[in-house]
Amino acid sequence: MKRRSLPPFRFENPRTDDEMLAQLAAHVGRLVLESKTEKKQDRALKKLEEEELPTALVAINKPAFLAGHILSQAMNLFAAVAADELGVEPPPWL
Repeated sequence: MKRRSLPPFRFENPRTDDEMLAQLAAHVGRLVLESKTEKKQDRALKKLEEEELPTALVAINKPAFLAGHILSQAMNLFAAVAADELGVEPPPWL
Protein backbone atom coordinates (compact mmCIF):
# COMPACT_ATOMS: atom_id res chain seq x y z
CA MET A 1 0.00 0.00 0.00
CA LYS A 2 1.46 3.34 -1.06
CA ARG A 3 1.73 6.02 1.61
CA ARG A 4 0.06 9.34 0.92
CA SER A 5 2.49 12.17 0.56
CA LEU A 6 1.87 15.73 1.63
CA PRO A 7 0.20 18.02 -0.89
CA PRO A 8 2.35 20.79 -2.38
CA PHE A 9 3.09 23.56 0.09
CA ARG A 10 0.81 26.61 0.07
CA PHE A 11 0.67 29.50 2.52
CA GLU A 12 -2.62 29.97 4.37
CA ASN A 13 -3.11 33.77 4.37
CA PRO A 14 -0.09 34.77 6.47
CA ARG A 15 -0.52 38.25 7.93
CA THR A 16 3.12 38.70 8.93
CA ASP A 17 6.52 37.34 7.94
CA ASP A 18 6.69 35.51 11.29
CA GLU A 19 3.40 33.78 10.54
CA MET A 20 4.70 32.87 7.08
CA LEU A 21 7.84 31.34 8.62
CA ALA A 22 5.79 29.44 11.22
CA GLN A 23 3.59 27.88 8.51
CA LEU A 24 6.64 26.87 6.50
CA ALA A 25 8.46 25.52 9.57
CA ALA A 26 5.44 23.35 10.40
CA HIS A 27 5.46 22.00 6.85
CA VAL A 28 9.21 21.28 7.05
CA GLY A 29 8.56 19.39 10.28
CA ARG A 30 5.93 17.22 8.60
CA LEU A 31 8.27 16.56 5.66
CA VAL A 32 11.06 15.48 8.00
CA LEU A 33 8.80 13.24 10.07
CA GLU A 34 7.21 11.68 6.99
CA SER A 35 10.53 10.84 5.32
CA LYS A 36 12.10 7.60 6.51
CA THR A 37 15.62 8.26 5.21
CA GLU A 38 17.91 11.26 4.85
CA LYS A 39 17.86 10.76 1.08
CA LYS A 40 14.06 11.10 1.02
CA GLN A 41 14.25 14.14 3.32
CA ASP A 42 16.81 15.77 1.03
CA ARG A 43 14.67 15.07 -2.03
CA ALA A 44 11.53 16.46 -0.37
CA LEU A 45 13.32 19.59 0.85
CA LYS A 46 14.89 20.17 -2.57
CA LYS A 47 11.49 19.88 -4.25
CA LEU A 48 10.05 22.27 -1.67
CA GLU A 49 12.81 24.83 -2.25
CA GLU A 50 12.96 24.60 -6.05
CA GLU A 51 9.31 24.07 -7.00
CA GLU A 52 6.70 24.46 -4.27
CA LEU A 53 8.05 27.37 -2.24
CA PRO A 54 8.72 29.75 -5.17
CA THR A 55 5.14 29.20 -6.39
CA ALA A 56 3.77 29.71 -2.87
CA LEU A 57 5.77 32.93 -2.45
CA VAL A 58 4.51 34.40 -5.71
CA ALA A 59 0.94 33.59 -4.62
CA ILE A 60 1.40 35.87 -1.57
CA ASN A 61 3.22 38.59 -3.55
CA LYS A 62 6.77 37.82 -2.37
CA PRO A 63 9.73 37.38 -4.73
CA ALA A 64 10.32 33.74 -5.67
CA PHE A 65 14.11 34.18 -5.64
CA LEU A 66 13.95 34.44 -1.82
CA ALA A 67 12.90 30.79 -1.53
CA GLY A 68 16.28 29.47 -0.39
CA HIS A 69 16.73 32.16 2.24
CA ILE A 70 13.19 31.82 3.57
CA LEU A 71 13.45 28.03 3.68
CA SER A 72 16.68 28.18 5.69
CA GLN A 73 15.00 30.55 8.19
CA ALA A 74 12.05 28.18 8.49
CA MET A 75 14.35 25.18 8.95
CA ASN A 76 16.18 27.02 11.75
CA LEU A 77 12.84 27.85 13.37
CA PHE A 78 11.71 24.22 13.13
CA ALA A 79 15.04 23.04 14.59
CA ALA A 80 14.74 25.46 17.50
CA VAL A 81 11.20 24.34 18.28
CA ALA A 82 12.17 20.67 18.02
CA ALA A 83 15.18 21.13 20.29
CA ASP A 84 13.46 23.33 22.87
CA GLU A 85 9.89 22.11 23.03
CA LEU A 86 10.22 18.49 22.01
CA GLY A 87 13.55 17.82 23.69
CA VAL A 88 15.01 16.11 20.64
CA GLU A 89 18.29 16.54 18.83
CA PRO A 90 18.40 19.32 16.23
CA PRO A 91 18.10 18.16 12.63
CA PRO A 92 21.37 17.46 10.77
CA TRP A 93 21.32 20.71 8.78
CA LEU A 94 22.38 22.71 11.86
